[in-house]
Amino acid sequence: AAYELWSHRYRPTAAITFFEQVGLGFFITIQQLGGSIPDDLSVVTFDEVPGSSHFNPALTTLKMPSDQIARVAVDALTQLISGNASPGSIRMKISIQLEVRTSTQPLG
Repeated sequence: AAYELWSHRYRPTAAITFFEQVGLGFFITIQQLGGSIPDDLSVVTFDEVPGSSHFNPALTTLKMPSDQIARVAVDALTQLISGNASPGSIRMKISIQLEVRTSTQPLG
C-alpha cells in the first residue's frame, strides 16, 4: 500500500495505520523510496508497541487501553447473554490517548 500511495501522482500528506507494525513497515517503505517522515508524509498508528518512541522518527500513536476494551466487551457480552440488551443497542465509549511524536508535523 505504501508503494502504491507514494507512486501516485497526487501523494498524500498523512497516513493512518491500524496496527503499529503496519505503520512501521509503511514508514520504512516510504523512506526506502526516498521520502522523508514527517517532511513528506506524517504517519500515525493505533495500538502502541514497546519501543515505538525509539524509532527514528518516533512514531505518533493512538494508545488503545486494552484492559478497558476488554472490560467493556465482557460487560456488553454479559448484557447480551442475560437478555438485558439486544445486538446493536449497546454503545461503548473508550478513552484513547494521542501520543504525538516526531512522525507528524503540521502542513506547510
